Amino acid sequence: FYPYLIFEASVRFYNAKRGIDIEKREKISIYLDKNLDELNLKEAQKEDLNKKECDKKPIKNALFSPLPTFIESMSKSEIIKIFSNFLYHNEKITLYSYPKLKIESEIGESLSEFKIRVSQKLKELYENELEKLKEKFKKKREKIDKRLQKAKLRLEKEKDDVSSKTTETILSFGMTLLDMFLGRKRVKKSTATRAVGSLRSAGRVLREKEDVKRVQEEIDSIIEEMEALQDKLKEEIEKLSQKYEIENYEIKEFYIKPRRTDIYNKELYLCWKT
Repeated sequence: FYPYLIFEASVRFYNAKRGIDIEKREKISIYLDKNLDELNLKEAQKEDLNKKECDKKPIKNALFSPLPTFIESMSKSEIIKIFSNFLYHNEKITLYSYPKLKIESEIGESLSEFKIRVSQKLKELYENELEKLKEKFKKKREKIDKRLQKAKLRLEKEKDDVSSKTTETILSFGMTLLDMFLGRKRVKKSTATRAVGSLRSAGRVLREKEDVKRVQEEIDSIIEEMEALQDKLKEEIEKLSQKYEIENYEIKEFYIKPRRTDIYNKELYLCWKT
């Protein structure tokens, strides 16, 4: 039979700010090799052994491995103190946080589960902000659309005016020429007046055509503005997408550790195992 020290204790993890208050029963064992010269609990193993198993009577004529000499000179309270100090310095609950997002993991939540939850939260934030962004650009687009529609209506009107005045001028000028060719050798005063009027009408037609050109240029400018707005929206969406990538946020570990007074109901017993 070989000697093992079995340690048990209740450990409380308490944090009022985070609403954490849980208790764990810790149990470890360490093999007492006869050549040991100190008790190093970092080499201890998690122990599932029931204490009752250690109370069984050994078989007749059983052989027992000797204990290390240093352990025989230590009191039970000294050994328990070593165990208590070990728990105080080593027992902790590991949690994770994204400080910038002010999100922390929960007790029992693994790192991968926490990241999935945060990714979902970032997705929700992204979608909410994307909706606001689209609504903002939609209002700008509607204003540009109104300007474009008005400009198109003006363009149609200007084209109609040019077409109408061109026809009138051609007819007027044509009748004047006809009078000049069919009339007497000396051109009547009224015919000359009509000729001058026809020339003036032709000038107005040219000005109307310039108006059409200006309106068309305005429409082209509005369309360019609309395309620029669309490009700006794509750029803003890309920035928003990058903003809510989980890789852009720093993750940190933090710990909930027990106070010395939170380690209690300590037990120690020697167990012989084959």
